[in-house]
Amino acid sequence: MVLAVSSHLYIQSMEKILKDNNVVSYVDIYNLPSELYYPDNIDISFFSSIFELYNVKDYNTKIIIYGTGLFGFLLYEYLSRRNNDICFIEEDNCYQLSKWMEKTYGVRYIKKSETTSDDKILSVKKKFCTSSEKNIIPFYKFENLKRYERNDLRKYKDIHHGKRCFIIGNGPSLHMEDLDILWSNHEICFGVNNIWVGFRNTKWRPTYYVAADPTMFESYSHILTEFKESECFFSDVSPNFLKTNVLSSNMNVYHAIHQNYMQEPPDFSEDITKAVFGCGSVIYDCLQIAYYMGFTQIYLIGMDCGNSDGSGWKIKHFVDDYERFGEDKSETYYLDVDRMFKAFYVAKNIAEKNNIEVYNATRGGNLEIFRRVDFRSLF
Repeated sequence: MVLAVSSHLYIQSMEKILKDNNVVSYVDIYNLPSELYYPDNIDISFFSSIFELYNVKDYNTKIIIYGTGLFGFLLYEYLSRRNNDICFIEEDNCYQLSKWMEKTYGVRYIKKSETTSDDKILSVKKKFCTSSEKNIIPFYKFENLKRYERNDLRKYKDIHHGKRCFIIGNGPSLHMEDLDILWSNHEICFGVNNIWVGFRNTKWRPTYYVAADPTMFESYSHILTEFKESECFFSDVSPNFLKTNVLSSNMNVYHAIHQNYMQEPPDFSEDITKAVFGCGSVIYDCLQIAYYMGFTQIYLIGMDCGNSDGSGWKIKHFVDDYERFGEDKSETYYLDVDRMFKAFYVAKNIAEKNNIEVYNATRGGNLEIFRRVDFRSLF
């Protein structure tokens, strides 16, 4: 039996229960590209767009898929309508699931050593594409799809070249006085998610506001569409929000690519007109946008990154009634700290290669990837 795990809030707990009960033949919908795993965003033409991107026109030749999982199976199903000569490459860590798929659905598996230079290999996992072989198509790279280009965002390229900015997390270490200091010093700031809950206690407003979580658009659309005091960046994870609301001129939309299905660190976009990569934290989106804008000093505050014990369950925020504008998620909200930290290491490496300084100015917390500085010493 294959079980579909559909809630990202409980995915780790559910997978543990399955494994503890020796259930290994399952896939989860969270292991799909974001273009496919949101119910109101599934578009099978997505596959044909990728084939067009990589100039794959001949479906009749032998096609090999690397990447046992839901994405690989959907790709297999799509190709099976045109081609009967399709198989998967065996993976050690997916042996039992592979054997189950082989027995149940007749999916054929071969060893990597059996492939030849004439085979067309579609890899949905990054680690297989380290090879320079021309017959390997990186089927996980979607940032160059023309259908998602946002040329209107080019106006932000290097708009703040050489300047510094502050990216505000909403952790409990954030104080209203911090925002007052930023306001009085006219600092360029990024605010995210429910940061507006604090507006009643400060004159500060973010220069830029970023929302990337689908629940933000589902629960707070009435607030997002009235966000007039900042330039906004909304990810396109909720097509329904974009279809049913008229956005003001201060509101921008960018294409989000979530790479959860690869179970590897995400990519980092250096061109937000093509895409912004997600990792479970909107702060990672902000880092990519700040990079594109040309900032050379980036300071993070309010980035507690989980609870005092390092866990991501029922995390706290900078005000007690953080969720008061919408459905109360305080008992279920989950932050995937491990995945977020993997992404931050990627951001750190990109920053260092491009002479960009990223600092953690948070009081306490669990984020030790970026060099710490005292917030008050910056003024």
